[in-house]
Amino acid sequence: MAREQNEVQGIIPVDKPKDWTSHDVIAKLRGAFRIKKIGHSGTLDPMATGLLAVLCGKSTKLSDPLMASQKTYEMTVRFGVETNTQDITGEVVKESPLPEGFGKEMLLKALPEFKGEIEQLPPMFSAIKVKGKKLYDIARKGQEIEREKRKVTIYDLELMDMKDNEAKLRCVCSKGTYVRTLCHDLGQKLGCGGTLTELRRTKGSFLSIEEAFSLDEILSWDLERLRAEAEKNLEKAMNLLAKAAKPALMALIALLMASCAPKAEEKVDVYVSIPPLLPFAQRLAGPDVRCESFMPSGANPHPYVPPATKGAG
Repeated sequence: MAREQNEVQGIIPVDKPKDWTSHDVIAKLRGAFRIKKIGHSGTLDPMATGLLAVLCGKSTKLSDPLMASQKTYEMTVRFGVETNTQDITGEVVKESPLPEGFGKEMLLKALPEFKGEIEQLPPMFSAIKVKGKKLYDIARKGQEIEREKRKVTIYDLELMDMKDNEAKLRCVCSKGTYVRTLCHDLGQKLGCGGTLTELRRTKGSFLSIEEAFSLDEILSWDLERLRAEAEKNLEKAMNLLAKAAKPALMALIALLMASCAPKAEEKVDVYVSIPPLLPFAQRLAGPDVRCESFMPSGANPHPYVPPATKGAG
């Protein structure tokens, strides 16, 4: 007989331990609390530690907007070494002497070239698919294929510490950024190569590492404590999304109120295609606008109200 599954709604910030995959964390929590629906908002490689936002219940629908947010990492790069995976878990393919004058000043001079919108060539050891095949499956066969560069944005890149041939950097970047590729490219710029040795995510969207719990601590909770923490962070996420959506939503409502001019006893129907935003849409709209998450069969919305479309309210 299948065990009863528990409903949990919300977001749990986990400090992912080293050598665990993101899926390992999800599987552990699913099993420990028998959570019916659970996922996360952005994979961390096994060698990485830090913030992993675990999404429970209907909060899994927030994965896309949370993944699209800026993320902050602290990473350590070792110069003079290159590996086939661009991080310390791979095989060393090249070792080079450090350039003359190598040091803090040389590195600080190079960093600005990697800020702003840049192009990255995705590493062969990545989950990106080319013609239906994941690159890492091809790479494990010792093969390399052509792939297109991708544009990403580095909002900030600063030196935190440096000792010998290793530097600790802080990076604020967009979705899709390969931090290990950033380390590799920085090494190429300096003429000696570089590889990622440590990586820790410290911030993502509205969550920071200071708010995250260790996996051991979470596993010591009972179900009610888990639910309470998850719901608390869900409220934060909803407030953030509502704030981001407010300008567009208020413009729509202003258009409705100006164009439709409903009588006091009438209501204007607005169909909000992002269900989590429904309560905030209703709060902003006021009593003369009725917000629904779907258009009922046979409904006749006001002619000035556009039908809901994906990604818009």
